[in-house]
Amino acid sequence: MSNLGLTFDELIDTLAYGHEIDFSYAGKNYVLMPDINEKNEWEYIVYQVLPPENKPEIKVLYHTPLHRDPSFSEDDVVWWPVGEKTARAMLDVKCIDGKSFMDLIDEIHVDNIN
Repeated sequence: MSNLGLTFDELIDTLAYGHEIDFSYAGKNYVLMPDINEKNEWEYIVYQVLPPENKPEIKVLYHTPLHRDPSFSEDDVVWWPVGEKTARAMLDVKCIDGKSFMDLIDEIHVDNIN
């Protein structure tokens, strides 16, 4: 049984609709989310939240350009729709201690969804 805190289908839907997830693994906190970069372009980003005494307080582990999924209507979403294919691809990126979210899924807990 997974420690995830939601079903895998719920996770995929949450990410596909462009929501941010905060999750923990091995005592560390992480965020997976769509965001706007300094060039005002959308990207998907995975970062580790570092203890407050660190500057900066985040460590970017992975980011990639994002394109809006045209299969979603403007009324479907609150944030940035990326679609199921992109959401699944992000979970397979090996950026957490050399492993992917999917490699670690039984050890990860989703703490918050925004």
